[in-house]
Amino acid sequence: MQRLYLPLTLKDLVYVVILTAVFTFFSFILFVRVEPTQIEGIYVFLYGLPFPWLRTEAHVSIWFVSESQILWAALVSDIILYFLLSLTLVLTISWLATKFRQA
Repeated sequence: MQRLYLPLTLKDLVYVVILTAVFTFFSFILFVRVEPTQIEGIYVFLYGLPFPWLRTEAHVSIWFVSESQILWAALVSDIILYFLLSLTLVLTISWLATKFRQA
């Protein structure tokens, strides 16, 4: 059995960091959950996937007033999850590229 050795170069690490940022950005932009509250005119918007990490409370009356809050534990969890996903993607692509070059 051949031992699997995949060196992580600086270029691969840059790809991982860029993919992590892109995944986090798209989770913020593409996933919004709106929760109405018991008080009429107040809505809570939650941004992020799989863990909502930005909470915005909007008061819709004569003026639109909002208050935002970053949920740090969820943001760090999302970044760790997306980092691991990006690392898996980059290492898999590197492994496949070396396999096809050897064949």
